[in-house]
Formats: sequence, C-alpha cells, structure tokens
Amino acid sequence: MKRLAMTFVSLLIAASLTASGMPKMPSAPGLTDDQKAVQRYNSGNSHLDRAAKLEKENAAEAKIRSEYEKAAKDFHTATLLTDRMYQAWTQEGFALRKLGKYDEALASYDRALTIKPNLSPALEYRAEAYLGLNRLEEAKQTYLLLFTGDRARADELAAAMKQWVEKRRGEPGTIATETIDAFEKWLSERVQVAVQTSDLRTPKQSW
Repeated sequence: MKRLAMTFVSLLIAASLTASGMPKMPSAPGLTDDQKAVQRYNSGNSHLDRAAKLEKENAAEAKIRSEYEKAAKDFHTATLLTDRMYQAWTQEGFALRKLGKYDEALASYDRALTIKPNLSPALEYRAEAYLGLNRLEEAKQTYLLLFTGDRARADELAAAMKQWVEKRRGEPGTIATETIDAFEKWLSERVQVAVQTSDLRTPKQSW
C-alpha cells in the first residue's frame, strides 16, 4: 500500500514559515518543536521503509515488528511536539495497524481526519483498520466515498478487501460464512462497476 510521503525539506519549510510566508531557518541554539517533529516524522518513515524491505526479504517477524514499533514511537513523538501535523497522525496509524493495534490506529486516523477532513490516505488506511476489526459496513462506506473522490485509493481498498475475504476464508470460525459470502458478493459488484465506469472514462481510439 502507498504511504503518505513528504520529504524532510518540504516538511521543514512548512513547519517553519514566517508570517510573510518565507521559510525561517532554525535559530540558535536549537530547533523549534515543529522542526523537531519533522525530524521524528522522517525517522519514522525510515523505519517504515526498513520494515517494508524486511517484509520483501521474508525476514523474521520479530525484526519487522521492531521496525514498526520504532516507527510508531517516532510518529507519536512528532504528534506530541506538534498536534497539527496530520501526516504524523496518519503514519502513526499506519504503523499501529501493521502491528495489529487496530483500535489505536483508528484513533490516530480520526485525529488526522479532524485536522484535514477527507484526506484520502487516512480514509483508506482507516478502512483497512475497519477490516482488521471486521467492521465491514464502515469499510464499505469508505470505499464508496473514495470511489467518487479518489479512484486510485478506492482500488487499493478493494484489493485489501479481497485479501480480507481470502484471509477470513482461511480462518474457519472467525466470522460467519454467510457474512463473508455477502461481503464478497458486494465487492464483486463494486469491482464490476469500477471496470465499467473506467471503460466509459477511457477515450475511444479514432482511426
């Protein structure tokens, strides 16, 4: 899944704008809380990158989990330094979700969306946390919202929904078969609508 990405430089500038709109360099002897938050944010993203690399390498689960835990800690520190950084709240939710801490992840996503309503990455990530908690109706409502506002994110969520179906079918007894069947049917119908509307949006080749 895509993660919310911002460079250190762009965030540093955003965090240190003066009233005139021009960036102000850190004053001696140290950094402002906003600038420290940016450093923690970027450190957190570095840990997420390492975790993703370890996952691709099929590394030990303990090593992967350690990186996500470090990332979550960095992002949380950033939010303590400045509660206005919705990017840090979103990424904290991402790391917590990867750790299986879905309720905590939801709280982080909700905070991000309070600061920046309708933020597509936070909406999509939050919907994946809903899936982790089997809160299917909320995940479905998010898909419909993203479908009209950010088709790429809606497609990502559809892929996560498909994975949810496959995983739950491999875990007999965790959720009623009828519930899985109904959700899979709904998803199949939505994917078909997405394909049809994509065809309509694609310009026809003229000869």
